[in-house]
Amino acid sequence: MSNAMLEECDQSLEMDSIIFSFFFRLVMWWRVFYGSAQLLLGLTLLKWAVVDPARLLHQLLARETTHRSIELFLRLIGPLVEHLSSGTVLFIALHFVFWGLADVILSISILQHKLWAFPVTIFSIALFVLYEIYRVWHTHSIVLMVVIGIDIFIMWLVAREYQYLRKKLTKGVSSAS
Repeated sequence: MSNAMLEECDQSLEMDSIIFSFFFRLVMWWRVFYGSAQLLLGLTLLKWAVVDPARLLHQLLARETTHRSIELFLRLIGPLVEHLSSGTVLFIALHFVFWGLADVILSISILQHKLWAFPVTIFSIALFVLYEIYRVWHTHSIVLMVVIGIDIFIMWLVAREYQYLRKKLTKGVSSAS
């Protein structure tokens, strides 16, 4: 191969790397935002975890039942929360707090190129994917299958960036020697 062809190939790889890096950062910032939303939702649910969910819904909307749209909302959402216990709400709240905090901490650590965060993130997502597969086995939820696909894609992105950073670090160490 000629030098011009090698340079063109290197430039093409560099451009692919820049595009991938931008996309990777975008996904990690999305995880920070999503994790923050989960954390806030979990903390909000913790506030009400000791109250019966059906009674709480009726108390919150009691003054507003004169409107037809609120009545329709109560008829639609009521059956969904009537069977929930406060223990269920507590479990959901703790789930959101734990995964939200994990998403935020791990994603920020990855954005800061802390190498320990990459395998921890891959492992935690893999554990969650196993749980999601278990849930799909029982619920046959198409939405959950899509979420599994997204989580596997994110694991691949994290693994690829981890390999890139490790290669970059070993190249930097070997050239310094």
